[in-house]
Amino acid sequence: MVNVDITNLKNGMILADDVKSDRGQILFEKGTVLDSNVISRLRFYGIESLYVEEDSVNNDPQMASLSAKEIEDLLYTPPTKSSGSKDIEYEENKNGLRTIKLSSPTGQKMHRSLGDSIEDAPAVQPAYQQSVRQTEQFRTFQMDYAFALNEVQALFKKIMDGKEPVFQDEMQAILDRLYKEDTSTLQTFDMLHNMRSADDPVYSHSLDVALISRFIGKWLKLSVSDQICLGICGLMHDIGKLDVPANILNKPGKLNEEELATVRRHPLFGFNRLKKLDIDPRIKKAALQHHERNDGNGYPLHRTSTEVHPFAQIVAIADVYDATTAKRSYRNAFCPFDVIDSFEREGISRYNTQILLTFLENIAQTYQNNRVILNDGRSADIAILNKHRYSRPVIRFFDGSFLDLSQSTDIWIQSVL
Repeated sequence: MVNVDITNLKNGMILADDVKSDRGQILFEKGTVLDSNVISRLRFYGIESLYVEEDSVNNDPQMASLSAKEIEDLLYTPPTKSSGSKDIEYEENKNGLRTIKLSSPTGQKMHRSLGDSIEDAPAVQPAYQQSVRQTEQFRTFQMDYAFALNEVQALFKKIMDGKEPVFQDEMQAILDRLYKEDTSTLQTFDMLHNMRSADDPVYSHSLDVALISRFIGKWLKLSVSDQICLGICGLMHDIGKLDVPANILNKPGKLNEEELATVRRHPLFGFNRLKKLDIDPRIKKAALQHHERNDGNGYPLHRTSTEVHPFAQIVAIADVYDATTAKRSYRNAFCPFDVIDSFEREGISRYNTQILLTFLENIAQTYQNNRVILNDGRSADIAILNKHRYSRPVIRFFDGSFLDLSQSTDIWIQSVL
């Protein structure tokens, strides 16, 4: 590894060690590929120098076309656990109550899964999402979701085989199973949040992005026909991943440059699979352009905002949100408020501003009333959203007291229950 001054950092360099803030929070993990946004954030936090991998000092800048969050999803290497180590540990406070210790022995940020139990102060009401999971409506959604997954797999196989014609009605029928006009946005997201333990980077991810994309269309007040098309755009956006060899797509460790280049071609693979189908051309464009970015640092064609179709820009946001908040075999899910914070800090230069701000306002509202775990181990419920900083709402503790996270920079939301 090589120690490099902050003034000499370049796109494409790879962190050789975790970078932490003064209070010990991990800002960027080992293996993160530097781009202009990452370097800007390092300067913001006053980092003066850091260690990078020696062979990345003269690395190809093409590697930097992924954002920090996106590349982390591909390059993250899980820490090696010692025998008997646990992701979740408990410790007693001065009152004898057990709280969650939210870091592993290696110092990695940990996020609880929705199935984990938690002990709070006596007489506390069940967490909001726990109540959702007990409803008949959620059990019905689970069943419909499982059927829809099977249908997505069958549809994708049919497209990949290329032996039978595939029609847009078939794609819409899958989404109609899950999207109900008489179900509110909040109810749908409540149920979708409770499906976040699924470890599937293709099929369940495609379903989730389809639903989120359609809701973004609704929030933007697009016509119903456009909302339906947007849902299908989300459903089909990642079909090109099926042309990526499974040993690369599901690799638990760090991808080498050749493997990464293959993954980054999946939008082209998907477009080639869809281009001959008799479907709305916007679906094909979304598959090709959903990794393009406003600043031209996306892929595969490095287009800028004026060259990227609005539907692809919508799917791009839904794609990043779902990919980072969902569990993967090699990492736990990122806290949704970490993702919202990243969008707030870095998203304006990379995504369509109107779409992004509309998304942030509405996605934050779907977490209203949810129980959260703070970085100091305390539990609380989200009480009031902060319209100027959605990632830092006002929270309510179980004793009835409130805390405005926008005024408490040393306290932040670690995970959502």
